[in-house]
Amino acid sequence: MFQYFHLFGGLSALENVVIAARFDRFWLPSEIEKHARELLDRVGVPARSRVEILSRGEMQRVAIARALAHRPAVVLADEPTASLDRETADTATGLLVELCADARATLVVATHDATLASRMQDRFDITRGQLADASAAA
Repeated sequence: MFQYFHLFGGLSALENVVIAARFDRFWLPSEIEKHARELLDRVGVPARSRVEILSRGEMQRVAIARALAHRPAVVLADEPTASLDRETADTATGLLVELCADARATLVVATHDATLASRMQDRFDITRGQLADASAAA
């Protein structure tokens, strides 16, 4: 997941989610679309919505659905809430954590946001190139 979503303009929310799963050769097209619709329902974005008219929070929720579309074992999120206001960021973080837990996917987040970091089970700080376990100090 990227900080700036990188959704495909001119496509619907559903098409943006489906495109990620199409690279998985073990899925039937009907299964891909069904799963994508379920994810979009979970994040609260209508499948037919054009991404150009979505709010930043809605775009982030589409990006969350897309990140989980092909049922990955690990989700890497680079500053996933950096361009969102606090309330929208909190909602997106809750969805991301919940959906990853439901999918049994490991969530790895790189962030400067202390609020977001505090929602993670394990935390590590990198300061001047040194790695420290921040979970023990919390």
